[in-house]
Amino acid sequence: MPSNVVKLTVLQASAPGGIGLDDQISLAGLTYRVVKLDTDPAAVGFVLLAVPI
Repeated sequence: MPSNVVKLTVLQASAPGGIGLDDQISLAGLTYRVVKLDTDPAAVGFVLLAVPI
């Protein structure tokens, strides 16, 4: 995995419309592009791999 890839977990309740591979996430002044998307085993959150853009 490249060193600039980050793993983020987002609660599904905070993203009622869902998250897709074409989405961007802004966090701590940086914007990331989602490159992989899964749900956690309990289906409570989205597990994302993202790269800064």
